[in-house]
Amino acid sequence: QFARMADNYVRLFFLVPPQHQDDFFAGFHEALACTLLLCLLAAYPRAARAYRGRAFKAAVMDRCSEWVLGLRRSVPAERNWIHSLDEDPCGPRNGNGSALAAELNQTLGASRALKSGA
Repeated sequence: QFARMADNYVRLFFLVPPQHQDDFFAGFHEALACTLLLCLLAAYPRAARAYRGRAFKAAVMDRCSEWVLGLRRSVPAERNWIHSLDEDPCGPRNGNGSALAAELNQTLGASRALKSGA
């Protein structure tokens, strides 16, 4: 299981342009944690209360930073941005989904425009 994850991480490293790699990988472990939380909420909506708890979020963030960085994050769990969100683990609702979803759509749109030469 970790071999496949490592292969995909290396693939990401080569897909991200060098000028964006520092910014991309600096927040990758948090984005991974947020993605896992969203997947759990989508798959098990009745257990959403457990996924919104601080202890569970901290455990997911710790695990993702260990997987990606090789060590636990240095920011105390209570100061992390994920804990400031009550309803949606990855951002407040804006009528069209989460703030993270809106940001991802904007980023994907910009990426597609760059690839098409627009």
